[in-house]
Parts: sequence; structure tokens; C-alpha cells
Amino acid sequence: MSADALRIALVGNPNCGKTALFNLLTGGRQKVANYAGVTIERKEGRFVAPSGRVLQILDLPGAYSFDAVSPDEQITRDVLEGNYPGEARPDLIVCVADATNLRLHLRFLLEVRRLGRPVVLALNMMDAARRRGIVIDVAELSRRLGLPVVETVAVKRGGAKALVERVDGELPLPAQAQADDAASRADLHAEVRELLAATVSMPRATAKLDDALDRWALHPVFGLAILAVVMFLVFQAVYAAGTSPSTRSISAFAPPRFTATVSTTGRPRRRDSSGTSIAMPRERAVSIMFSASTTGRPSRFTSSTKRRCRRRLVASATHTIRSGGASPG
Repeated sequence: MSADALRIALVGNPNCGKTALFNLLTGGRQKVANYAGVTIERKEGRFVAPSGRVLQILDLPGAYSFDAVSPDEQITRDVLEGNYPGEARPDLIVCVADATNLRLHLRFLLEVRRLGRPVVLALNMMDAARRRGIVIDVAELSRRLGLPVVETVAVKRGGAKALVERVDGELPLPAQAQADDAASRADLHAEVRELLAATVSMPRATAKLDDALDRWALHPVFGLAILAVVMFLVFQAVYAAGTSPSTRSISAFAPPRFTATVSTTGRPRRRDSSGTSIAMPRERAVSIMFSASTTGRPSRFTSSTKRRCRRRLVASATHTIRSGGASPG
């Protein structure tokens, strides 16, 4: 390790805020690529601490356990153990944990601690934990784990101040390396339960808002009604978005279309109850045919425009009836 540079690896479960913390620390000073032979993204950035020390920060893929079942977890395990080709072993491991769900995240932390490397635990999302009434005894948790524990809020400016101050100082002492076997993994669950009982106070297992939403959304009757309403709104949104603005603007200002159809004899005819064809009066025919064949959007126009169009239609239809032919045109 160089006296001026420190290589730090950020690890943690998926969705713990690890990448948000990485972005907060490095800002735009990042280099994004892929690990050799795979399409898994590799992110590395630089950060200059207040003391002037340059920190090389590596954002490793999220992992739930070192018992790898996916390429992401395998890469994370190999990099931390120093077995990945082309990657130097990190000088310090920062394990990021979601403070609102420590039961899941502490188990992975205990696996990281068994590597025998310097480790710092960053309790992220502490603001959300406080809103839910979760109380964490940070000092007692640090004492029981045997490693430094700091609070962070990765989505706020200055939310990583405590972490920066801690990594800018002396490296913590590494824990004793332990064997990773089936028997030791079984002990991890018991150790997590003991840590939670001694250091974490949770008034509710889940958030009050989550319980309220689940009570309505998962109801056997109201849940289906909510699903139907949501699907209807989505369909209407897609249908409305599918109509181009140009089409809507053209149809909105299109002039009304007035048409009239006149029989070939000059007089429209109708049939009485016995089926006999009877010629209709000219004035009555014009009025009926006008009202039946008006189309378009006349409501978009003023009353004077409507009256002019109606007079022209009546005059055209009357001329056609009297002449017995088509209107001039």
C-alpha cells in the first residue's frame, strides 16, 4: 500500500445504497468498464480526503453471501480475497448495510469480517430508520463486532462525512481470519439474532405506511378493484399518448362538413304503414335531410358561421329539388 493512496472496496447487499454512497464520494471522477470476460459493470473512482490523501474507491457488485450463486457474487468474493486476475486486493473494506433491515445485512458483514481484512461498517439510510422509530446502539454494535461503525445518508449532501473522517485516519485492526465452512455459516444466524437483540430496538417490524398499503392493495375484493382502476388508467394514458399532437390540433380546428342527399326524382320519398311510396314536401324534405346529414364539429364555430352554412345548404338543396338534378358546383 502506498503511503498516500488507499484502495477501498465498497461491498454490500443489493439495494443497500452502496452505489449512491459511491456517487456521493466520487462525483464525476469515475471510470466505468466491464470486468474481463463478463458483462458485469466495474466502477472505480477517486476521492481526495481532507488530509490530502487520495482514495481509490471500487464499487463491487452487490452480493448476499460468499456462497456465490451468481457471477456478481463470485466476482465480489474473488476481488476481496485477492484471487481475481488483474485486481489488487483492497486495503480497506467498507461494508454498507441498510439500517432499516439489519437482519439481512449483518449476516453478510459477518462473512466479510472472517476474511481477516480491515473492515468499516457504514449504516446507511439512518434517516429512514429514525423515521420508523428504529434505535441502533452504534457504540455497542461496534464493540460487539470489533470494528468501526459509522452512520451515513447517501442521498444527502454531507451524508458521508463520518465515513470520510474514519477512513482518512488510521486503518482499523483486522479481525482474525476464520474458516468458511458449513458449520460456521450455521452459527452466523445465531450471532445475527444475538446482535439484533442487544443493539437494535424496532417498535414495528414494517413501516406503518407499508402496512396500510398492503392492507388495501392485497385485499381479496378491494385489491382487485384497485387493480382494475389502475389498468384502466394505464390503458387510457397509453391511448391518449398514442394520438399525435398534430392529429389532435388538426381535428380540433377542422371546419364542419354539411352534406345533403336528394332523391333522383327531386323529392325524397318515404313509405307509409302499408308500404306505399309517398313523395314528401320540398320544405319538409330539406329540413329532415339537413338535420340528418350534418357532420363534423359545428360547436367549434360561432353562431353566425353556423347560420351561414345552414343557409347555403338549404339554398343548395332547394335548387337541387326544383331542378331535379345535382346542385351546381
